[in-house]
Amino acid sequence: MKGLGSMLKHHRKAAKISQQGVADSLGIDVSSYRRWEHGDITDIKFGYILQLSELYGITPNDFTDLTPTTSVQLNISGDRNAVKEIRQILARISKNHDLAYNRGEV
Repeated sequence: MKGLGSMLKHHRKAAKISQQGVADSLGIDVSSYRRWEHGDITDIKFGYILQLSELYGITPNDFTDLTPTTSVQLNISGDRNAVKEIRQILARISKNHDLAYNRGEV
């Protein structure tokens, strides 16, 4: 299991995207993204987690494989758009799982 910063770096490199490219896609300063990868900031808004998931071609759940000592707070309270996006993602995941199950892949 890895910390969030290591996971961000791993997925970014696998997607062959620069830190600047990720920052530009998220609309944030590259120094902020660098602090995420370095582990200086673990309080990342859930909206960014969703954007990163789409950018890297993974699911938000892929960011939950963290060490027990790593703490990540997802700020979704009061963010109706984030809650709506979560529901949509969960519905897609459920649908994809059902399709894979029906094909005998699960």
